[in-house]
Amino acid sequence: MVAAGGGFAAGFWGTAALSSTGFVAGAASGGAAGFIGGAVGGFANSLWEGKSFGAAFSVAGRESLIGALAGGTIGGIVGGVDAFVKQDLNVWSGQMRGIGRTRFAMVNADRQINAFASYKGEMVSAQ
Repeated sequence: MVAAGGGFAAGFWGTAALSSTGFVAGAASGGAAGFIGGAVGGFANSLWEGKSFGAAFSVAGRESLIGALAGGTIGGIVGGVDAFVKQDLNVWSGQMRGIGRTRFAMVNADRQINAFASYKGEMVSAQ
């Protein structure tokens, strides 16, 4: 499953022409960024404060988990809102929503519509 199009370099430099929105893509990218940012920031700040190398790794582990949770939550919400604002996109996956599906449908496949059923549910002949 591809979360976003355009490749790493295009996403890193902000030049991606094609990108996915939706809660899942936002949570994945936000969680990864929060994890890395929390680990690097926690480790560097601990060393700057004069803590030992082992204590810095401990703080980095804790901060990476906090960063991943916060980044994943915020990224998911922002991605979901972005998909909601764009017309006909599924909030969870950021893909075009299936025929007969709402923006919040967990299953995004097209619904099977019986072309030979009347509005009352009775079968009609195809003449």
